[in-house]
Amino acid sequence: MNFKIGKQFLTGLLFFVLIQSAFPQINSQRLKTNLENIDVLLDAGFELMGDRLILNKDWVYLIQINHSDYETESYFRSRMKSRFPGYKIISDANLRNDAKIVIDSLKLETKYLRLFEKDLLGDKYIQRQAIVKYRCSFLPQSIEGYRFNQSFTDDFEFDNLSSVENDKFFFAQGVLPPQSFFSKYLVPSLVILASAAAAILFFTVRNK
Repeated sequence: MNFKIGKQFLTGLLFFVLIQSAFPQINSQRLKTNLENIDVLLDAGFELMGDRLILNKDWVYLIQINHSDYETESYFRSRMKSRFPGYKIISDANLRNDAKIVIDSLKLETKYLRLFEKDLLGDKYIQRQAIVKYRCSFLPQSIEGYRFNQSFTDDFEFDNLSSVENDKFFFAQGVLPPQSFFSKYLVPSLVILASAAAAILFFTVRNK
């Protein structure tokens, strides 16, 4: 009786593995790049900035970004100007301005948190996190400043790694974490053993 149950279990397991392989899950949503995830967070922060700028839409604003690398600063500045095309936003401190937008502690980052498998086939996925944080203040101080610190976490298939990264921006790339013993050895070994056992059982039953 126990042997019969074991045969049924192994046969069912083999069937499940074959079905997973033949009909992989299809994600109808287009995979966003790392840069697109960062852009979504930037836009959320610019909503807060826009609530303050609209009070004095006709002013000339000088943007000043402190304590940041050139690549991050340049990207933030260009995204901000494209987000507010109807505003007079300048970068030259020698030009006349009515107010100053000061950005401190600016950080744009992509982190790869872990490698893992979602199914018995051992298809690898990467859990990633997009991070945007900074402090925004205004001169004159009659305009209220704000702090922005938000992140977004999702995952994608390891095979799509090259398509989600952007070679132009270091903050749209990440460092892969090491695989755990469970992910690297145990799951693939179990799948191989289960498949082999099911195949042996199939031919044993067939020959009887």
